[in-house]
Amino acid sequence: MHVLFLGMRIAAPVLFCVCVLTLTGTLLSGMYCEPAPSQLSAGFRFSRALSPIEFDPQAEGVRVNGELLVDSSDCRECHTTVYDNWYASRHRVAFTNELYQESHAREPSVWCVNCHAPFMRPEGDPEISQDRVQVADGISCMVCHVRDNRILTGSRPTPGLDAHGRLLNDIDEQVAREAGASMPTGVLAESDLQASNQTEDESRTYAHEYTVMPVMRSAEFCAECHQFNFLTADSTHTDFRYADLPMQSTYTEWKASDYFDRSTCQSCHLMRDTDDSHAFPGGHAVERLAAVLAVDALLLDEFPDNTSRLIELRVVTLGVGHAFPTGDLFRALKVRLYVPDGSLQREFYLHKLYRSLPVDQQTADRAARTLVRDTVIPPPVGDYASARTEVLDWPRRHLSSIRYELSIEYLDQSNRLTTRLPEDLTRAVIKSGALHIRN
Repeated sequence: MHVLFLGMRIAAPVLFCVCVLTLTGTLLSGMYCEPAPSQLSAGFRFSRALSPIEFDPQAEGVRVNGELLVDSSDCRECHTTVYDNWYASRHRVAFTNELYQESHAREPSVWCVNCHAPFMRPEGDPEISQDRVQVADGISCMVCHVRDNRILTGSRPTPGLDAHGRLLNDIDEQVAREAGASMPTGVLAESDLQASNQTEDESRTYAHEYTVMPVMRSAEFCAECHQFNFLTADSTHTDFRYADLPMQSTYTEWKASDYFDRSTCQSCHLMRDTDDSHAFPGGHAVERLAAVLAVDALLLDEFPDNTSRLIELRVVTLGVGHAFPTGDLFRALKVRLYVPDGSLQREFYLHKLYRSLPVDQQTADRAARTLVRDTVIPPPVGDYASARTEVLDWPRRHLSSIRYELSIEYLDQSNRLTTRLPEDLTRAVIKSGALHIRN
């Protein structure tokens, strides 16, 4: 089947930036740049999943009015919107979701747990599940924001001002708290606004002590868990080394796109200071995916015979700042085409397909797999839209009545045959409709 890249310009608004996280392209395989190691390793104790993060909530958690914040639920009272959005996100269920648990049962690895449930009690054993901390919270509030009894933040909050720099003098307590203000009473008084610039008196205007980490505002921060290669064939159960084949590469896909230097992962996924703050939409946010995916077709001049025609089918992303699909290496976009009676005529996948190397071809310092097919929609270059095309031979009598369906698949084909999970967890229909064919 002939596959082409197609750069295109579409006269339609960008409905939403979906920056879903992570697979690589062959052209991107050598582009990984290790981000800001000093802040990420020293400040956050990140190691690109080579080891867990030693963390004791009792010893280095933060307190508010003397009360220790033990887990993410303790943040909800003052950060309701952020908490509720995070609670509904895939970050919270990074370790507990059924897809991960089934995959981990097939190929158990401490390396995977180091990203999906990164906290471990000090001097714990990475292989003992009881030594992991906050596994039910997955990527918890504290994984990104708490170390050494302080809140880590990309920029220092300004008490007394909302997200747009307006004075908070006629709003309710919850809104003010969401803006980062410490409010023992119902609203901010004028004295609180004046005191907000007096950094020597933080106790009056800040609920927490902060450590400002500018790297949190950058895509490099997200790359820590969403940009990595396969392990080498000789990596052991607890001693890991990275090979030269990317497994997840949303970060380098973004760097190769027109969105590099114009927006970051946080622009589309964190959505700070909005009602969707910390929602982290991605490959499971089906409504948002439907808004940024489109399908159309072009009737080509070539006529294979009197009964069929060639059409160029285009699957388009709008405002997606990286390749699509991206994320878990098993993720795929399935395209199905139907004729009027509902019969399925064609289906194909946009994905990356990997195969295990034969043992006699494996070497100690390389991955045990190889990339054999790459049909994902590439990052947008020269426009906000990008597309993958397929040239199809189609029955002439059905050219005016083709219907399509796009679905996202979360398991590879072999795992779909053996999974015990219900279909609604392993795939989701994104959108369907009539296919418009242009002459």
